[in-house]
Order: sequence, then structure tokens, then C-alpha cells
Amino acid sequence: QPALPDKITASRAAKEVSFMVHGIIIAIHRYIDDYGWSWNMARRLINRAFHTHFTEAELKTLYRQ
Repeated sequence: QPALPDKITASRAAKEVSFMVHGIIIAIHRYIDDYGWSWNMARRLINRAFHTHFTEAELKTLYRQ
């Protein structure tokens, strides 16, 4: 496994992932609650915007947090 560059520590990487998950949760609530979009539409947009591969079930779990 390649070493992380000096400027990226494990702690910083964890913070960035946490920040990304927070952004995903905000997006889920906006798409589902505010816009009334379907879970399928929300999943496709989130996966495209955040370069992820979440399933609807995984997004629903994040939504309930």
C-alpha cells in the first residue's frame, strides 16, 4: 500500500471523509424532503456528484442518522 503524501495524514483524510459524508446527508435531505424527488433520482445524483456507488438502502441508512 503506498504511503500517504506528507501533507495528507490519516487524521486529515478521516476529516475529509467525514466532511464528505456530512455533505451527502445534507444533499439527501434536500433532494428527498425539500424537492420531493424519488430515492432513485437522489441516489443517481449523489453518486454522480460525490463519485460514490451508494445503493438506495445505504442512502436511506444515512438519511435516518
